[in-house]
Amino acid sequence: MQKTAAAAVGLLAMAMLGGAIGAAGCSADSGGSAGGATTRKLRVRLVAPPTKAADESAFGSSAAALSGQNGAAGLESLRFAIRNVSICRSLTPQGTGFSNPTGCISVYDGPRVPELEYDPNGDLTGLAAAARANDAPFVDLATAAGRAAITGTHEIMTSEIGEYQYGIITWYPPIKFQSSVNVDATTTLRTRDGVTSSRLVGADGYRQYLTTASAPLASAAPSELAVVLLPNGGNWFKFQTPLTIGSAAAAAAADAGSADGGADAGDVGTGEFIDVDLVFDAEALVSAFTANAGDSPRVCLVDGTGAGFDVPMLDLAPIVRTDARAPSREDWVADLGGGVGYRLSLYGVTPDANRRVYGVLSRSVMTAANVVPREWFNAPKIARVELAADGTLAFAETEGPPVVRGFRRTPTEATTGATVSAEVRCTGHDERPSPHGFFLPGCATGTYRAVTFTAR
Repeated sequence: MQKTAAAAVGLLAMAMLGGAIGAAGCSADSGGSAGGATTRKLRVRLVAPPTKAADESAFGSSAAALSGQNGAAGLESLRFAIRNVSICRSLTPQGTGFSNPTGCISVYDGPRVPELEYDPNGDLTGLAAAARANDAPFVDLATAAGRAAITGTHEIMTSEIGEYQYGIITWYPPIKFQSSVNVDATTTLRTRDGVTSSRLVGADGYRQYLTTASAPLASAAPSELAVVLLPNGGNWFKFQTPLTIGSAAAAAAADAGSADGGADAGDVGTGEFIDVDLVFDAEALVSAFTANAGDSPRVCLVDGTGAGFDVPMLDLAPIVRTDARAPSREDWVADLGGGVGYRLSLYGVTPDANRRVYGVLSRSVMTAANVVPREWFNAPKIARVELAADGTLAFAETEGPPVVRGFRRTPTEATTGATVSAEVRCTGHDERPSPHGFFLPGCATGTYRAVTFTAR
């Protein structure tokens, strides 16, 4: 169920490359000095998902203590040193990495921290000690105050009128997090800090960074803020409905839209401000394991008993909520078997007769606590939402066939418990050049498995 070492190396290398190129490319190609001001302003902020009732439950709870995930309240702190947030006309996504960002508008620039600068091709272990000695550049995304710090306003220039397909966010590799995960009724794992080291894993020598906690993660002492290293420094997000920036007259014309199930042109309204929310979802973000964590190439915090934590890279979904429209969210969860589920979150605005999808978050969730660390995998990152001739939606990665297809949305906003049928694509270590889909036991690479999605 884990991607091959070669594929993992490629994805992580591109993520590192994307972080470095993305920051430089956007600052060089913002277009802010050409043309005149349009009197319109782009406002971007980082936010928690729109609230839905009764969705605060943790995942992965059963009688067998092996693995679990945090509920929304279980992520006590998640601190990133954000370097830049930009929106771009285009870029070349490759897995979770990117290159060639063009026509970018920088909307947030964090402080430059010389001691955290890095060569993505080198050993980053020393950055952990530098991060422990410096709290100033880190912003806590698990808190409303921290998210509010990642806010920017940009005055639109005439040269910046046009369509924007992507956004990027870059950060320094060390992160600080604090979490408590209830694995079962009697077992809770809590973060502890320790010593950070690295090791080479896999045939291609992928460098994994591990912080070894100074005390058992299952001890009853309160959780601590731990410093870990993610071997990447950036990620992209996609406007599934392109963000079109134009004059007030052009925006009014675009406001009519078309009833195409979420694939029509973006609507930026007619007001002075173009408002974009970047959704950060804390629920089921952290995965914890009580045993054999050291066997996994993706965990970043371990202890001497075999317990450990996995923290994925930062992923965001955009919502264009101009004209005082409220953000909306639909969560759909499918049970894939083997204790693994899949949550597909679709973000838009309300009211919106066309129910356009602006952003998608794709996340693996634990439906039982028997997931083996080495078999745990991140969900595919969605780059394309495609409308089929029969009105169903397909969701695809940056390349390859759809990883979810035949998804027919409910005619109106789904109520909790509503179901829809779809198919998910199975993959395996034998797929070349890289896996696309879900690592499911008994499902051959390249085939599809019927599943039922249930609205939360």
